[in-house]
Amino acid sequence: MKRRKAWLLLAGAAGTTTLLMRNDEFRSKVRRSYGQLRSYFKDSSVTNKVKDRRIGHSDPHDYDDHNMVEEGAMTSINYYNKAQQKDHQ
Repeated sequence: MKRRKAWLLLAGAAGTTTLLMRNDEFRSKVRRSYGQLRSYFKDSSVTNKVKDRRIGHSDPHDYDDHNMVEEGAMTSINYYNKAQQKDHQ
């Protein structure tokens, strides 16, 4: 019984899709949406590859990146120094 319902749902979805795709305006909307979705995933995978390539290999001329690393290192050093000063007082 469950198989029959699944097949009926599948056939209904296929029939509905066929009827909707006959309309040129709807078909162009589907193509446009599919293209946007595909380009979104292509762009995100490209940016992920660029990010992966930069990990551990910073550009020597990227001063903002170096400044951020320096600030992060100084934060932990300042925390350690303050803790040491409290212990000695």
